[in-house]
Amino acid sequence: MTKGDAMSGQEAANAGKVAAPSEVVDNRCFAVRHAMALIDLKGRRTEAAEKLLSSICDALKADSRVKELTRPPLRPHLVYRGEAYPWVKNYESDLPLTGRDHFHTLQLSDPILFSVNVPAENQEEFRGVKTFPRGSYFVSWDGISLTVMWEQQSPGTVSVAAGRVAIDVLRDAIKRSYLGLYVQACNPNCQNIFTHANALLVFPGVEAPKSMWQTVMFTLPARLADKDPGEILTWWHRRVRQPFFLFSLYKNGARRIRDIESIVSRRLFTLLALQQQRAQLRVTPIRKRFAAWARLWGWKRKTRKAMADIWLGLAAIGFINRQWSEDRRRFTEQIDEGEGKLRPLFDQDSTDDLAAIDTMDLSLAREALDYSSARLDSRSMVAVTALAGLAGLLGALLGAALASE
Repeated sequence: MTKGDAMSGQEAANAGKVAAPSEVVDNRCFAVRHAMALIDLKGRRTEAAEKLLSSICDALKADSRVKELTRPPLRPHLVYRGEAYPWVKNYESDLPLTGRDHFHTLQLSDPILFSVNVPAENQEEFRGVKTFPRGSYFVSWDGISLTVMWEQQSPGTVSVAAGRVAIDVLRDAIKRSYLGLYVQACNPNCQNIFTHANALLVFPGVEAPKSMWQTVMFTLPARLADKDPGEILTWWHRRVRQPFFLFSLYKNGARRIRDIESIVSRRLFTLLALQQQRAQLRVTPIRKRFAAWARLWGWKRKTRKAMADIWLGLAAIGFINRQWSEDRRRFTEQIDEGEGKLRPLFDQDSTDDLAAIDTMDLSLAREALDYSSARLDSRSMVAVTALAGLAGLLGALLGAALASE
């Protein structure tokens, strides 16, 4: 079996039957969960990365739940600074259309490594699951990609409740550093916070069960046998760091496109509702027409506002989609290249966005804009023509009056 290959539960079981127990180089197995935990620099976006790193490490060391911490070296030429968008909570806001709600991110050149030790009884259950590891969590975080690993007693499904306390520890430390932490789940309503597919790391010869729910098995290099968990975590984080970085860009751009499309749909509903109300006015009984006119007060202003928002939304989608298509290409290439395919770790969290964007149809919004623009223009021309005619009539009357004198 090629080192690092991703296997389904059945494939892993079949492969495991080939190896005799004597061929097992190390019978330990490690459960791994991944999250996209983006740092929000808030008011400290221009601060030196060295100072930010010191602030975060000091805050982590001050937490009694953190037992060991390794501060990474800082290589300035490998530090990444970028921008990201939060979930849209208020679809009536204009900020997402302009992108003014963005925040600034930073990815360190090397991850911060620390361990978290919290008794099982002090960890919260999730979806009725109360399964937690006996030992410590080993955590690596580079400002964007978060990896939580622990030693599991035997190969099998990774607990969906385990590891969540590590994010709580990191969030508290970030808050004490006067920064923010934006955990980017599969969608705004998902409480999982980690990606849905977890990893199980085993050494050659370790037999896997026949099936593992939402767990993908990977084989560690034999050279890591007898190494401590910190070294194993460092090796794994180095391997998945770039794929998860690209996935954070892919996921963030996809969410913003979908959010703006929702805003455009709401503005389109407003625009068409105004058109329908104006059309309905013509068949409204005279005794009710005044009340109907009152409800339509300011319809031109509202129509122009809705149209402007739709135009801006369509432009924003086009702009972000160009960059997102490139991020999508780079991400896809990254998870499919090399000996061990990482795609199974991302499939469940990426296919929904892919389908939503590929099937997005904005033609109705464009047609409504054309129709409403033409209606407004024609009404303006009618008004201008009427005013010109009235001015001509007044001029003729005034001229006749002056001539008579």
